Amino acid sequence: MLNICVFAGTTEGRKLVEYLNTKNLSFIVCVATEYGEELMLQTKNIHVGRLDYEQMIDFFVFNKFSLVIDATHPYASVVTNNIINAAKTTNLQYIRLNRESDINKVDSKYIKCFDALEEIVEYLKLVEGNILLTTGSKELDKFTEIPNYKERIYPRVLPLDASLELCRKNGYDSSHIIAMQGPFTKDLNKALIKSFDIKILVTKESGNKGGFLEKINACDDLEIECLIVKRPKQQEGYNYEEVISIINSKQLNCEQISKKREEPVDRLVNINIVGIGVGCKELMTNEAYNAIKNADIVIGAKRILESCVELNKNIYCAFLPKDIQEFLQVNTKYKNIVIVMSGDVGFYSGAKKLLKTLENYSVKLICGISSPIYMCSKLKISWQDIKLCSLHGRYNNIVQAVKTNYRVFTLVGGDIDVKKLCEELIKYNLSDVKLYVGERLSYIDEKISVGTPSELLNQNFEVLSSVIIENRNYSTKLNIGISDEKFIREKKVPMTKSEVRAVSIAKLNLSSDSVVYDIGAGSGSVSIEAALISTEGMVYAIEKKHEAVELIEKNKIKFGTPNIKVVEGFAPEALEGLPTPTHAFIGGSSGNLVEIIKILLEKNKNIRIVINSITLETISETLKCIEKFDFETKEIINLSIAKSKNVGNYNMMMGQNPIYIVTIQN
Repeated sequence: MLNICVFAGTTEGRKLVEYLNTKNLSFIVCVATEYGEELMLQTKNIHVGRLDYEQMIDFFVFNKFSLVIDATHPYASVVTNNIINAAKTTNLQYIRLNRESDINKVDSKYIKCFDALEEIVEYLKLVEGNILLTTGSKELDKFTEIPNYKERIYPRVLPLDASLELCRKNGYDSSHIIAMQGPFTKDLNKALIKSFDIKILVTKESGNKGGFLEKINACDDLEIECLIVKRPKQQEGYNYEEVISIINSKQLNCEQISKKREEPVDRLVNINIVGIGVGCKELMTNEAYNAIKNADIVIGAKRILESCVELNKNIYCAFLPKDIQEFLQVNTKYKNIVIVMSGDVGFYSGAKKLLKTLENYSVKLICGISSPIYMCSKLKISWQDIKLCSLHGRYNNIVQAVKTNYRVFTLVGGDIDVKKLCEELIKYNLSDVKLYVGERLSYIDEKISVGTPSELLNQNFEVLSSVIIENRNYSTKLNIGISDEKFIREKKVPMTKSEVRAVSIAKLNLSSDSVVYDIGAGSGSVSIEAALISTEGMVYAIEKKHEAVELIEKNKIKFGTPNIKVVEGFAPEALEGLPTPTHAFIGGSSGNLVEIIKILLEKNKNIRIVINSITLETISETLKCIEKFDFETKEIINLSIAKSKNVGNYNMMMGQNPIYIVTIQN
């Protein structure tokens, strides 16, 4: 009986599967992604997901194949090597379906061939003009080394979420992304080239089925360069007609060959990541209960496994993704696996990292009742308007969450317990809020305590607890251009004035998770406003004067901004060990502006910098920096402010020193 495994990743592979569908043959087709599955809509016998070498061996043995056909992409050399080695290990006949090369058929003065994409990148650094990139989304990061890549490059990718996310991740603007599915004719290629004023097209030697000749012909017609990365050396193989001939020669006769299987493919290993709920067995969902009961093995942290012992005795204690992965690789006998998580799999759960680690497996998520939902039901309050946080093993700006929301739910545990939470709230002037502390939720000894931070400070609580914080004095007001009088001041410590600060902060264009350096922070007024905007990020206030450092700490407490880290020292030396910034404000450089900007660019070549200059000497130095570092974005504004002052019976406008606000970014 001929039983075939087809690894499909090309047009030829899809064509082969269509042929097999018309015959009474037993076969399974393997594709790496859901997109590949969509292209095989007429095929019921399909395995979706990447297989490594060990998984291929299990897959081949389990399905008892007699032949494996490798129709993967010519550039998927790692996959091809795994298929070859797995086939050898299992004594399985291997056939390579090769895509014919058209490079020798091409006669064009506009093509240049390269052995690797890295060589093309180096070439593109030396030439000018817009670039149409048709090499796929997985290679986009390599082209970010090209100067002005955001303006020059137009990547053409498949219209898939994963492809678009890779574009965004690598900094490509949505206006430059061409999300289309082929085939692409010569005329369509020409239309795209003209629309975006393309001067260079980059492609792989994909073959005629991949639209290779259509790209070259379009470049010829429009007289633009076509850069080609040559194929890796291919395994010896066969063309499509030869593979069909081999398959037909292996058929005995139609009566002896079994009918195509109608049942779904066994995915080898089925993994359920199960949220068991808040704790007690009675609050598990039926789906979670049955999954645990029927599992070959149940994996999880010791505390969580205690809730599962009655349902399944076969357990293994592990909670780190790496440890779980290693266990599964060694213990291949388990096919129905459950990994248990506390609460729900979508609320600050380990499931997120685990999914990435287990991306080559068939994984299903089973939700559970989470602690905020359960606790709100016990307190008879709605949870739809509650701000959800966690302080269990992670940083969260709980102070700002409490200041700007009526109710906040947070998990505590690890370094931050209830006592430390109360201390933090008291420190930042939130001693009048009300806390509901839930311990051992859903168990017989469940307990919910109520009180202010001061009342609960010295009580003993479970290390792992759930807390709802209620603040009747919360405020959602935006703090832009805070009045100068609201800051704690010292005569000898300078401060960026309200109006200048408002414009400077606007020019920084911060987001909620920005990492900001405030260099020459003075009294900390810019740091405060930046921290109030970037509540999920961090602000590093760098200041050389000790009295100013102490003043920043006082203002930090007053405005409730624990996401400010004060760094005492001189820039640029004080910047060395700090995390990578997304933004920097320079209010004082002590003559070290060039060195400061140099280290900022080394940390993040795309950092956005705003510089305030009062003296002509500083603006002169700033202009030299703009020229030296050749920033793509550069804006200089001169701000003159006059404020009214009461003089006798009159109001006089009193002018302040004009200030230059410079914005630069690559």
